Amino acid sequence: MEPLQSPGNVERTKAWLAGRLPPRFNLTPVTPDEENLRQADILAAGQGWRSIEIFLFRLTYRARKLLIPRSLWNWSLRLDSMLLETIPFLRRYAGAAVIVLRK
Repeated sequence: MEPLQSPGNVERTKAWLAGRLPPRFNLTPVTPDEENLRQADILAAGQGWRSIEIFLFRLTYRARKLLIPRSLWNWSLRLDSMLLETIPFLRRYAGAAVIVLRK
């Protein structure tokens, strides 16, 4: 599973939160030189392959440590799957992807 880059407003919010929330939230630090994959880059890199599939994950799950009780984390993953499948606009906010390339 590869992390995906989010729209700028989401990335700025993540950086702001990471610098202000207490350590008990155990957020993954955001480094200035870090750059996650963009979906457009994945598609461009997959041009030479017979087929490419991108399976998107982590929509509401991305906010799990802040908003979702631990007992609902697995439910959140199922909700994400349903939302990403039925509401295409939300796909740009997915936080991770599994990429399948075939020769």
